[in-house]
Amino acid sequence: MLDDLMLLILYSVGVLVIHPAQPALGLPPADADAGTSNAAAGLPACKLQLRQDSQNQDLFFFEPMDTVSAAAATSAGVNSMFFLDPEGRQIAELKKWLDLAEDEYCMGRPIRPLFINGLVKTGKSYMLNEVLPAVANTYYSSGGSGRQHAGTVLSEPNFLHVNCLGCDRSRGVSGFLKEFLAVLKESAADQRLSAAASTPAPSGNSAVTAAGAIRNFMRRLPRDRLNFLLIDEAQSFYLLERAMPGKKSPGKSPRRKVAVRGSTLDEDAVRHMRR
Repeated sequence: MLDDLMLLILYSVGVLVIHPAQPALGLPPADADAGTSNAAAGLPACKLQLRQDSQNQDLFFFEPMDTVSAAAATSAGVNSMFFLDPEGRQIAELKKWLDLAEDEYCMGRPIRPLFINGLVKTGKSYMLNEVLPAVANTYYSSGGSGRQHAGTVLSEPNFLHVNCLGCDRSRGVSGFLKEFLAVLKESAADQRLSAAASTPAPSGNSAVTAAGAIRNFMRRLPRDRLNFLLIDEAQSFYLLERAMPGKKSPGKSPRRKVAVRGSTLDEDAVRHMRR
């Protein structure tokens, strides 16, 4: 099921980026968490690009793409954000993938996903939510008119940020996919993509109807540009949990808990998700 759903995402959205290849070496402002984007932190929306430092070729600064965003960036403290990329290797790899994504998109073929993985706290979320959008903004902006490829002019891309960590993994495949859809719709609303944000809720409680609603969401996204679906904590799809009634003791003191032994992984649900 998940493989079929992801294949449809590739056709409909154009780009799928998953965080579950090298660790990114980026630093946000000192008072921000590396895994939190400006949008997630409730800060003003600001389209950013990367500017290479003139004295240190390994250092890249985030800067607003236009004067309107500059005002938002000043209040949000964006100017202190930077990305350390020795010899520009990470950015070069991202640009290669963007070249491939654009070619396949214009030829109507599914785009191969980009996976960003690494050890704990190595900057994966920062690479996904901050660096990639900034690189893509620079890549696709050409005097504000988009890029032209084989007679097709691509508008600036959309970025939908989805963090699966908040999706309840104990409600089975259907419950998880419903919550995933809800997060998708919230991200679309943030991007003012009203058609996708107003996707109807699943008509039933089965995993099939939930997957169908997600397909409907994908079809409602704009077709004149690439829509980057940035999925953080994607391993949650394969970590569904069994219902553990022994976790709490209803009617008894809240301090009293029943010990739970064994794995909480719902192997049947995970196998169903993989189909």
